Amino acid sequence: KMPVAFEGAPMDLSMLIQNSCRELLAAVDELEGTGKALVLDPTLSGPLGQVIEMSELQSHGVQKTCHLKEGPLQVEQNKIVYVVRANLPNMYMIAEQIRSLPPGRNYEIHLCQVPRRSAFCERVLEEEGVCDDLSFCDLDLGFIPIENDVLSMESPEAFRMTKLIGDKTHLFDLAKTLMQLQVVTGIIGEVKGKGSDAKMVAEMMIKLRAELGMQDEERHCEHVIGTLILIDRESDMVTPMLTQLTYGGLIDDTWGIKDGVSSIPGHIVPGRHQHTGERDMMIKVPLNASDPLFSVIRDLPVKGCEAVIKEKQLNTTDVGESVYGEESFSFNGYGNASIAPSPQPGDIQRFNLHSALCSYLLALTRNSTFIRQVQVEHALLQGAISYEDAMEFIDEMMYRRQPFGRVLRLLSLVSTLCGGIRKFTDYKRELIQVYGFEFMFALQNLEKGGLLKANKSSKVTSFVGAVASVSGMNATKATNAQWDRVKQALNIVPYFTDDKKFDPNFIDAGLSELFGGIVPVTIRLVQKALFPPKEGWLSLESELKDVPGPLFEAYQPTGREDDNKAVKNIFVLFVGGITWAEISGLRFLAAHYNKTRRTSSAELRMVIGTSRIAGGDTLINDLADVPKNMIKSFKLNPGK
Repeated sequence: KMPVAFEGAPMDLSMLIQNSCRELLAAVDELEGTGKALVLDPTLSGPLGQVIEMSELQSHGVQKTCHLKEGPLQVEQNKIVYVVRANLPNMYMIAEQIRSLPPGRNYEIHLCQVPRRSAFCERVLEEEGVCDDLSFCDLDLGFIPIENDVLSMESPEAFRMTKLIGDKTHLFDLAKTLMQLQVVTGIIGEVKGKGSDAKMVAEMMIKLRAELGMQDEERHCEHVIGTLILIDRESDMVTPMLTQLTYGGLIDDTWGIKDGVSSIPGHIVPGRHQHTGERDMMIKVPLNASDPLFSVIRDLPVKGCEAVIKEKQLNTTDVGESVYGEESFSFNGYGNASIAPSPQPGDIQRFNLHSALCSYLLALTRNSTFIRQVQVEHALLQGAISYEDAMEFIDEMMYRRQPFGRVLRLLSLVSTLCGGIRKFTDYKRELIQVYGFEFMFALQNLEKGGLLKANKSSKVTSFVGAVASVSGMNATKATNAQWDRVKQALNIVPYFTDDKKFDPNFIDAGLSELFGGIVPVTIRLVQKALFPPKEGWLSLESELKDVPGPLFEAYQPTGREDDNKAVKNIFVLFVGGITWAEISGLRFLAAHYNKTRRTSSAELRMVIGTSRIAGGDTLINDLADVPKNMIKSFKLNPGK
């Protein structure tokens, strides 16, 4: 049985999951027999849970699973399999656990490093004196299904390693995973994208194919991917810092969604607030394709979710308790979903949960601080607010001790759009005095990573200049006119009349709902890549020259005489990370095209890939190394 999150995908890529499952089981089978203990890196338990079930591990001799953590290993089994990411903290914990194992017993220990064996890590184990007690292998999980149309590498350190250390090893991992994808779908003929890291991934993928001499085989034409679009996260560092206004996006901004699960405060979850001991607990709630109601409303603006939930609640009666039904709602377009043919078990519980979450989020969006923050974000992008006014609002947030991560997101947005922070040294001192000296290193890392920078000139430069500095370009030549050209070329702030707002054929009305009136640069890039001018994708070079990173295009010989003209399969890969709202935007692009296309045109099926799903809090946390309990504490009291 395949994981629920992957069922109903636009393309049948189940072989990817089977490969990952087979690789993991092969690592477990390195130790023969039964009576095995599986010790997992905590950051891998979620992704592994998407590709394999516990019953399969038990059939291969695993009796106990536990997380890798500091302290002695509490297992009774003599055969131990470690599956961990290849980093130094994990190696030191493993070495300490091996030394603390009870003497007199014959242990067999196998260390599986993700995504590959690291000579540096093995050198550390050798220096710790435990290398001889271990056998080694590597495990490349490749793409993990996060949703039925979203695949992720789930590389938590990719952004940090690139920005702070300059280590681009994860780009090779992406290229190798794309090679695995082509084994399933056949050679991808058209490759195009925007950004320096995205171009590097494309070049390595093409080079790997040439080195391996990979030949295409006949595939069922319905599952062949015709086009690969790669977008570099560094081409648009503004979008992650904006407040997401879709249902799924705002949940991620407020509580976080990781591996299809969100931790919600107990006092919000229906049924839990009645239990005194659970009011202050964080309750784990699945938010993925296994929840058919979430699949309907996840991409909608929060303000439109309440009506959809009530409509479906009127068409459903409770027939069971807390068991999800097998029938699922289908997404037919933005805000237009089909009704389940019959009530399913647990529907009332599901409706109550999303009603409670929706009510909380609606109250959050009506909070004066929240409204003002979104207004400042939009005014910055529109050029309708001065630097002094924007910084005055950030000062107000800081002195009211709003969560550090939320202040940093807005400060990073000002730094990027305005070319830096004036009197940056003094401002850092203010932040440290308000929030504590423990954030000093966080500010240094953010400055080193380019999200915060000092504006040493008297003239405020533009968004493009700041982002260009992140990519190693000359930022001093940038002017406000450059951002105006980007905004105008990509129509970032679309203007339309009320009659257009409700026109189903007008795409900007739906796209602009993602961030409350703003269309992300990345969505515009994908839109232009999907529907390029007659002159081709590269003809947009002059139009997109102010967006950081090169424009590129390549073709791979496929050997296929004729692809399926009835279906057009597209794989969009975000190198460096993607937000939930951007995922919603890509889904809307595909749904809108299919609803408005001519009968003779091919149906568009899109699968989204990424290094990881990461909003502004996640990216800042990656660079700043700020404890999660400090950076994920953005809580506004609804009703005030």
